[in-house]
Amino acid sequence: MKRKNLGLIDKTIKDLIWKEFLEEIKKAKSTQEIKGVTNKFFTSNEIEILEKRLAIVYFLNKKLSYRKIGEIIWVSPRTISFVKNGLKRNTKPKGASSKLKFTPISDERSNKRPKYPTFTGKGGWRFLSM
Repeated sequence: MKRKNLGLIDKTIKDLIWKEFLEEIKKAKSTQEIKGVTNKFFTSNEIEILEKRLAIVYFLNKKLSYRKIGEIIWVSPRTISFVKNGLKRNTKPKGASSKLKFTPISDERSNKRPKYPTFTGKGGWRFLSM
């Protein structure tokens, strides 16, 4: 399965899918049945990634260091940091406005530079440091 999202799923369909998935999980009476449900929906690689991320959350709650977590489940500190930041992150729907705003370069700065660099003499290589 490609990781690239080629199209968006309608919100009502997403809600229906999540509801169905959670119903399947609720029906399970044991961990073996939950594994059977996850095997229906996920590949073995996706299950392994999910298990590692759940283990990271478990060990972070136990206050283990990044190094110790990495040694136990063989993940990089970057992965641990990603999961930890994901726990802190406030999830917004895609397309929600961000606090970051684009600010173009001020006109003062752009007016001081010549439009084209000089070909000879002083400042001929200045365009490299722009």
